[in-house]
Amino acid sequence: MGFKSDVSRKNLLGLERETPYSLPRFPKLAPVQTKTLKVLGIKVEFEEEIEDDPRTTGNGLFDMRTQDEFLQQEGHLIDPSPHDTLYFKKHLLALHNYWWTVSEGKLALEGEVFPQSESLAYQLPHPMVHYGAPDSSLSVKVEMLRQFFHDSFNLADSLSVHGDSQVYHIDFSRYDCFVIFHAGSDLQSDLGELVNPTPGDLFTGFITLGDTVWVNDGSFPITEGLFIPETRSQDNRVTALNAVFAHEFGHQLGLVDLYNSQNFMTQVGDFALMDNNAQNVGVDVGYGIFVSGVLPVYPCAWSRAYLGFVEPTEIISQGNINLFATEMLNHQLQLIKIPISPEEYFLLENRQVDLDGDHFSGLRADSSTNVILGPVDWERNYNREYDWLLPGSG
Repeated sequence: MGFKSDVSRKNLLGLERETPYSLPRFPKLAPVQTKTLKVLGIKVEFEEEIEDDPRTTGNGLFDMRTQDEFLQQEGHLIDPSPHDTLYFKKHLLALHNYWWTVSEGKLALEGEVFPQSESLAYQLPHPMVHYGAPDSSLSVKVEMLRQFFHDSFNLADSLSVHGDSQVYHIDFSRYDCFVIFHAGSDLQSDLGELVNPTPGDLFTGFITLGDTVWVNDGSFPITEGLFIPETRSQDNRVTALNAVFAHEFGHQLGLVDLYNSQNFMTQVGDFALMDNNAQNVGVDVGYGIFVSGVLPVYPCAWSRAYLGFVEPTEIISQGNINLFATEMLNHQLQLIKIPISPEEYFLLENRQVDLDGDHFSGLRADSSTNVILGPVDWERNYNREYDWLLPGSG
């Protein structure tokens, strides 16, 4: 049983299409413009489990151990505590770095996190298992996720009016996208009966609501948003949030899942953000353990074209063509469209693992939170090698 994320209906990039899943109309000779989306994240925790509930990961509250305590007890510093406001701000920065890079500067994200106090969170009057509904059908679980979304933003809206204005006041109308950062891990990371099953954990995903949440004194609607846990590490596996956050935000931009959403089997593989996304590739970052999810890979050719990041060039005649690497920042030929019928076509791209050929790509971690911010070169400058973890030669 698995949760299938919805897809945003907002068209935040303002693209024109003939049909919902056709490529956009690319304006001719239009200058490259940056679309900036404002993202609101709210930190939500649950009623504390005074006696630990084995059906959930954690105790309902955010992990606020110091980094030293986390390192001593967990043996690594991947997405370490304290999971405070700064921690989630840095994850929003990492998300911006990714989408800014793969869009070639066409998309920027500006994120804010509330409550603005580092240690405070919105606390719901229910334990996590109330929303996780571990003994229920998938339809009930999804309905409880919607209830969780409603309860979280209703609480944030209430405290925005009645709480300390320096900490809680939010003008929701300033934002385009909405994220709930919640305490605990997620159900997709749970290995089930293999290791310490936690069926009361919540799904990570993107959801659209049948029943709108009205905020700002009933004047502004919230109709969709993301659920992101404070950590994906559990069951003796260490996983960073970066890859899954980028994938779920793809739904916010209008991208569909490219795996088989009926049986959750891969279709495109590691080469696509919206399929396997190199999630099963573990890297040793110096703690003697293999860590997954540290780098989301580039969106595949269709996804980048669908979002208007790159315009494919249609080829109908034979000849030799130089196809520049996807990861390069240029305006040369990077995507070829070959029609095979009136309704079908092939898209060809050139993916490269090691763009600069130096056989190296490192990771920059934030100096305060240790959140991974993106790939870097030998001199610790950001580079464009999000495809470093692709299999084979790319």
